[in-house]
Amino acid sequence: MLIKAWLLALPHYLILGIFLGWSYSFETAEQTMDVGFPGLISVLVFIAAIVLLFTGKYPDTLYNLVMGMNRWVYRVYGYALLMTDDYPPFRLDMGGTEAVAPSSGGTAPSPTLG
Repeated sequence: MLIKAWLLALPHYLILGIFLGWSYSFETAEQTMDVGFPGLISVLVFIAAIVLLFTGKYPDTLYNLVMGMNRWVYRVYGYALLMTDDYPPFRLDMGGTEAVAPSSGGTAPSPTLG
């Protein structure tokens, strides 16, 4: 059971390192040094903020890409924390169109308690 949390998810951890970034701290005789990488999600959100500042519109394709990466991160979190047994797929879930319920022309029935 614990094998899947680290061994099977290892390829996903490498991809999450690219998506989320990482930092490393090491000490020398005189000082402590921190080395870090910001991560692709942070860089893309910063680019989207700059585009939003100048155009007033968040690019849809960039939004879908960032959301797909976030969905990947949370699928791996759920798998690694043993919340689900479904192995996360190696693909970005760009979201889809939501199914809209057909309108019946009337009002929706009120929920009943009890």
